[in-house]
Amino acid sequence: MPVELATTSEQREDVFSVRRRVFVNEQDISETLEWDEHDNPAAPTAHFIAYSGSQPVGTARLRVLNESVPDDADNSVASDSGSDIDAKISTDTDTDTDTDTDADTDTCSGNTKQSNCNLETAVTETTTIGKVERVAVLADHRNQGWGARLMQTVETHARQCGLSILRLHGQTRVESFYNACGYSTVSDVFEEAGIPHVSMEKRL
Repeated sequence: MPVELATTSEQREDVFSVRRRVFVNEQDISETLEWDEHDNPAAPTAHFIAYSGSQPVGTARLRVLNESVPDDADNSVASDSGSDIDAKISTDTDTDTDTDTDADTDTCSGNTKQSNCNLETAVTETTTIGKVERVAVLADHRNQGWGARLMQTVETHARQCGLSILRLHGQTRVESFYNACGYSTVSDVFEEAGIPHVSMEKRL
């Protein structure tokens, strides 16, 4: 399967290897911003890894925000007002949103022991908003649909865990990619780690 939930130590090492190459080496983002408490193995965070053959080529991270969906929420969703630095979403700009992804289907659907996913423990009836972070595809694998496959897998997993809204901070250079994936821009441009970003959201 080209995109998998990272559940083993080897897969997690691949996740961090891709992030280091894209964010630290390529984009010159400080390691003190790149690694945080959500990367702790015990954290209620889901990490995803994309493989081309045996080579790790892309990654993404999903966590739960401690916020609830307003009772009167309609198809528009509120902006993320959190001030945490989630630093960056850097993916290919390919807007291919084909649906023939081989997503991991044994995820959080009531079977966290088998899936080894801690995310579901953080989802409650009043906290159903997730945040997509650290989306990255290696430079020589961009514009090949990996970004779309990663996002499709993240969204499938989020639905299975009971999340209803996803938020992200996307770099402005790939804003159109996330628009094509169904995300709406809900903020003005702001900087994170010295890079222009916008807040974006999608109702699942």
